[in-house]
Amino acid sequence: MKREFFAIVTILLSSCATSAVITNALHPSDLNSNPGRYDGSEVTVYGYMVNNGHNQVLLDDEKAYGTQRNDQCVSLLIPNQMNLNWIDNDYVVVRARFLKQLPPNSIHFGACGDTHLELLEVPRVVRAK
Repeated sequence: MKREFFAIVTILLSSCATSAVITNALHPSDLNSNPGRYDGSEVTVYGYMVNNGHNQVLLDDEKAYGTQRNDQCVSLLIPNQMNLNWIDNDYVVVRARFLKQLPPNSIHFGACGDTHLELLEVPRVVRAK
């Protein structure tokens, strides 16, 4: 009985922690509305992640995908050692460094604009599609 009680409490607490993180997280449109403020900063961002080979982006929500609205989208820079093939079309929380533009002479195919998030850790899926 004790074991079941602790399991339920653990699940409830982790659910509350995830809700708090989402509530306090920025959205891609927050970053894009004031890129100079966040440039070079470590940020926590909540959004809809698309990672399908053609696009590696984080959007405000699923509806923003395919709208060509760059203000609701931030491109993702995923380190080579970070295999994220299992995350696509999911809502995630990411911890990343925000860049208002790529360094000179850089190209990012699949980008949705100038702003980028350089991932610092594997995103946490909070709601799968």
